[in-house]
Amino acid sequence: MKIVFEWLRTNIDGFGGDKDNITAIGQSAGGESLSLHNLSGRKDPLYKRSIMFSGTPLTMPDKTPSEHQDNFIAQAKKLEIDTENLTSKQIAEKMIACDVSKIRDLSYVGQPCVDSEIIPHKDHANQKSIAAGKVDQVEWLESQIISSCTYDGSISNIMMRGDDKRKNHAKSFIKIAKEVLNNPERLLKIYDVDETTGDEEALEKICQFESDIGFFSAALSMVKGTADKTTTYFQLFDLGNPFRGPLEQQKFASHTWDIVALLGAYEGRLPEDYVKKIREWREGYIRYMVDGEAPWAKFDKSAKEAIIILPNEGMARETTLSSVLEGRLGELLNLAEEEGPDGADILWQGVCRRWLMKGE
Repeated sequence: MKIVFEWLRTNIDGFGGDKDNITAIGQSAGGESLSLHNLSGRKDPLYKRSIMFSGTPLTMPDKTPSEHQDNFIAQAKKLEIDTENLTSKQIAEKMIACDVSKIRDLSYVGQPCVDSEIIPHKDHANQKSIAAGKVDQVEWLESQIISSCTYDGSISNIMMRGDDKRKNHAKSFIKIAKEVLNNPERLLKIYDVDETTGDEEALEKICQFESDIGFFSAALSMVKGTADKTTTYFQLFDLGNPFRGPLEQQKFASHTWDIVALLGAYEGRLPEDYVKKIREWREGYIRYMVDGEAPWAKFDKSAKEAIIILPNEGMARETTLSSVLEGRLGELLNLAEEEGPDGADILWQGVCRRWLMKGE
């Protein structure tokens, strides 16, 4: 990615661009990647502004070099590679020689590596330290937009629907919550999950929990931790996905629907009221990217903690963080505080990601 940005800065004037006015946009893993560049301490600029949709260094947790090595060996063994007495390079060569379909079936998910060129710190990133501002932000970044969708957990919901091995969702989720949390009943009450909750309903609710703690709370931590270093605009995308699929139409603001709306794909297939509100919302982004015009009020911890919402009903509206935290989101963040200094990370990694990855 660095090479691409460096190439772009070198050549963009050849097709009418300005190397000093580049806005980088990333969604999901792309949003996480941009966040990492912004925290990297790099001295030479890559772009001027960044837009991160549903991706932070907290959403897909990093690993230490040794953890990456252990994971690498574990994946090799799943491919029936005898790793005994082989160097990492030799193991990698054997993995590359494997049938690509077998590698795909591993469902391996890449994760950032700490103590590296991109992530200079040696400790794991966590919501507590990032929200407290214990991260460096590159000086060349003029401003940033940080956003999440209200149902980013759709990515897990859709994947798990096709996994016949995963059943009894409520029972396994309750078991994990009780093993990990001081007050598991509070979490179960917030998301209305009990032993009688059926699998489809439980999956929807657990993936809402994923959306709230792994995407919204993570994005909020990034906003709080960097807003005093870089002009920051916060967004909550709450416009239901209008397309047919496994989830009910127009009910869920699903993962990746935000970037589809921004780029204007399939606009001819959108409901008429969607077209109007999306175009108005998109125009604000274009003015931001071209002229650096503020898309809405910035997030200011000492004054107005502004956030914009693109909702199902009505046009995009600017509001405050406190109003967004009325209800479920506020209850969840209060629970995180009650669980201790690392409460948000315990809820995300200790409960939610453990359930998503293992179900036990």
